[in-house]
Amino acid sequence: FKDLTGRTGNAKAEVSWVTDSVGEDGLWRYSVLNDEEIYLREYLGETAVGIDFIVPAEYDGYKVYGVGNNADGMNVFDTEDFCPVASLQIENGVEEIGEYAFKSCGHGGGGILSGILIPDSVTAIRSYAFENVKVPNGDLTISKSIKEISAFAFAGAKFYNSELTI
Repeated sequence: FKDLTGRTGNAKAEVSWVTDSVGEDGLWRYSVLNDEEIYLREYLGETAVGIDFIVPAEYDGYKVYGVGNNADGMNVFDTEDFCPVASLQIENGVEEIGEYAFKSCGHGGGGILSGILIPDSVTAIRSYAFENVKVPNGDLTISKSIKEISAFAFAGAKFYNSELTI
């Protein structure tokens, strides 16, 4: 750091309110937001091309506030360019889809999304959440309660022969 007088140095600070945990079943890495809510960061379970993927609204006794924003452009599967799921459903109760959450779903390894279901509880879709997704012959359903879709949330996405429902 450099203070107002020009002195430079470094400092160490401990932050006790940031918690990164792995679920009891080992399927998700998450951050605890408060006594009641968590933010799912990374899916740790086994994945295979063609699975139907569901983001839970409750996990480890907490309400899931949001999902995504793993790190440095990585999706929740800890990859930049591959997301093996066949379909994606977010359970009602989740309020936010974070940055890069499902980036590149439907790409690589033959994975193609058959549809995306975003429930009424979701109010925000952050930047690059669905960057480069591929949904041929499938549907995108976005809840009517969306208040914010950030810039580039669907950058490079390919929806063809698909139906958009809001």
